[in-house]
Amino acid sequence: MMTPEVAEKLRAVFPPEKIGKLPRVTCRACSKNFGSCNEHQKKWCDTCSGMVSTQHIHLDYVGHADITDRFLQVDPWWNWEPLAFDQLGLPAFDQHGGLWIKLTIAGVTRLGYGDAQGKTGPNAVKEAIGDAFRNGGMRFGVALDLWRKDMPEAEEGPRRGGRSAAAAPPPPSGPDPLWLVNITAEIHAAQTFDEMIEIGNRIDAEFNAGRIVPGSDLANALGEVFMPKREQLLAERNTAARAYHDAVARETVSEALSS
Repeated sequence: MMTPEVAEKLRAVFPPEKIGKLPRVTCRACSKNFGSCNEHQKKWCDTCSGMVSTQHIHLDYVGHADITDRFLQVDPWWNWEPLAFDQLGLPAFDQHGGLWIKLTIAGVTRLGYGDAQGKTGPNAVKEAIGDAFRNGGMRFGVALDLWRKDMPEAEEGPRRGGRSAAAAPPPPSGPDPLWLVNITAEIHAAQTFDEMIEIGNRIDAEFNAGRIVPGSDLANALGEVFMPKREQLLAERNTAARAYHDAVARETVSEALSS
């Protein structure tokens, strides 16, 4: 049961030794070209201890294990499940390689979203799950100070949101309010899965431009509208495809028997 005491424990600040530095490449060309492009090269970074594009920033983060430990401390029976499943009964990933989850702690369920920054393979799946835990945990206040972007100007030192004060770019403006109204209406009106792919590509463009921040209230609100409709139309397309193949198979058998 979620009580004020449980909520307070979830929001407790993590000690410095539990906070790591996550590199985030800010050059789109580098992100799409294995970490380098014509203007930037991959070099060793002592701060995040890895080979990464010179065009990157650092985000403060708490690792998967420490986030899980915090969940267990407050609720040994906490649980998570994917928001949707694929045809094999496995967690369904969206067209961006992201995973929506339902995270339940102390009887309260909230959504979370995680991705592996374009990586593929088994390790990428585990990274996406861990990222979804961090994102969903933030909805409960876990490591909330590391996500916060609007720190008081008088506070010196690195911003707790992750970017150092010297490297922080001006915050991007959100999408035009009319765009939000129109895209939501298009999602509700979509009749085919291909339409949802096209809508998803336009939403993705807003993320890439920095006008929508992953994990923000806006991103979560869009996901809650987009994902169920996408899964509905995907299921309808798969059902129609199976019906078509079954019809073709019956016709083939019928022709074989009559010949």
